[in-house]
Amino acid sequence: MKIVLAFNSQSGWVSSPQGQQDLPDTALTQIRSEAAHQFLTLMSHVSKNPDRPVAVDAGTLQLTTASGESVVLKVDGSTGQPEGLEYSRNGEQVKETFGDWRDVNGLKVPFKTEITQGGKTIQTSVASEIKLNTNLNAENLSKKP
Repeated sequence: MKIVLAFNSQSGWVSSPQGQQDLPDTALTQIRSEAAHQFLTLMSHVSKNPDRPVAVDAGTLQLTTASGESVVLKVDGSTGQPEGLEYSRNGEQVKETFGDWRDVNGLKVPFKTEITQGGKTIQTSVASEIKLNTNLNAENLSKKP
């Protein structure tokens, strides 16, 4: 089964065997929140707003996402490498733990992420390949099948 979902932070659509439709506002709100918590998206936002992170202690930064949500970034005190994120989703505490850091175009990126919510593991993601700066064209990406 093939499902294609396109999202550009303002609008989106989904195409599936059941047909094609614009994403409803509730889905857009959820996708915006999820996208804002993605590690590289969050780091990009922080780099453009360097006055926003607040150091809580030697290994903890309090961040604000582009959508205004609060996120805690845990950092290894000896290496300076990010260990994970903590935030709230639907009233429950979410913890993302990063691992298997590799170099991608001169940038260290986590290839493994484990997400727990309410103390239970809800997702483990392992990337086999990550590409950055591939000159993707937004117009081509948003073409409906």
